[in-house]
Amino acid sequence: MDKQTSELANLINQQKNASTPARKSSGPGLLAWVTAALIALFAMVMFIPAALNLSLTSYAALGMWHELRGDDLAAADIYMNLMNTEADIEAWAREHFAPGTGSGFTTNNFGIARRIQMLQRLYGPISFWQMEQQMHMHQMPPLLDWFADTRMPRRLARFAEQVEIVELILLGDMQRDDVPARHVLIYDSINLAGLAVQDPASDEVGELMHVLQSNRRHQWWMTSTVAQERARALEDWSLLANLAKQAVARNSFDFAAMQRHVRALFLAGNEDQAFAMSEYYAIAQPDIAAQMQLQRADFTLRQGNFAQTLEMTKHLRATHPLRHGQDNSVYMNAVALQGAALLLQGNIDEAYSLLRNYIEGQFPVNQQLVFTAFAAFIAADDVEFLDDLLEPLHPQLQELHAGNITLQEIFTQGWGVLS
Repeated sequence: MDKQTSELANLINQQKNASTPARKSSGPGLLAWVTAALIALFAMVMFIPAALNLSLTSYAALGMWHELRGDDLAAADIYMNLMNTEADIEAWAREHFAPGTGSGFTTNNFGIARRIQMLQRLYGPISFWQMEQQMHMHQMPPLLDWFADTRMPRRLARFAEQVEIVELILLGDMQRDDVPARHVLIYDSINLAGLAVQDPASDEVGELMHVLQSNRRHQWWMTSTVAQERARALEDWSLLANLAKQAVARNSFDFAAMQRHVRALFLAGNEDQAFAMSEYYAIAQPDIAAQMQLQRADFTLRQGNFAQTLEMTKHLRATHPLRHGQDNSVYMNAVALQGAALLLQGNIDEAYSLLRNYIEGQFPVNQQLVFTAFAAFIAADDVEFLDDLLEPLHPQLQELHAGNITLQEIFTQGWGVLS
């Protein structure tokens, strides 16, 4: 075969091979499938810690957002959720990822530390120590005990030292001369609170409070509560309104301060502002809406709008019915205000019958209703109950019984008995 014939034969063979159909692929082999499965498993395993970390991060971010808004109490609640979530995740991770090693996912107690700092801002070391004691009594671990076996942040360590000083003072293990100079104001503030319980209007309380407030290391928690009680005792309503307003600014959930604020505004002569602020607080904090309605009912009573008082108290009783095993203070306070309105209208017998039914009823009554009922008993000249009293009668009721003051003075002047 010559050269040309050989080249032609090769060309024919190439064409035949090119026209032959390619063999179909049999797909991924076993090794490829095993590799893919391992990759998917690895991705899943990596996704779990990522999801857990995202959960913890979301709580932390939300708590810090509330801090930026100035809502320390809401932030404290979020950090409580972070604490609980972290504990659950750490226990789960220890069981599934590191059995027997004692380690797992953790934020190094970030939530606990931030919660303590929020409570520090809201209440100060004295009230914080009292809360810690309550937790201990309910067999719950005090917050500072979480750092017993781990390093505590420096800023938190300073607060923990203050709390320890408070404990030593309150338990009688440390006198003023034993207190380090940097903490001596803690001793003085505790002493101030004790004196104020006896007589917040005394000169001794006023002098010590002035000394504390003049000190460059003074902090609000050292004198805030005493200052409000003193202003109330001295009937300095404008000062009390300002102090209570400051307390609400520090803690937007300080319901007691809200009530003091609106009451002091009214007594200072700012009646329209008192009504407006009570409505604002009711909207801003629905949990205190009923208490603000009671305040407004008390305001109408003081203004002599007895028909409006009766209408408002009737509505409150309808929306907060009596229930066994629950807090019935809203209902009882509404009944007390209703009885007071009837007394001031001159309907002594009707008020007497209304209030006596609750004194002799099956539901426990509160101080407001008892006070108003006793006033009705005295007004109705039924004073046999005085012989059965285990404690002395309230000073105002003693004066009423002696004929030295009137029902009008009791229920429409001064701070009153509605807490």
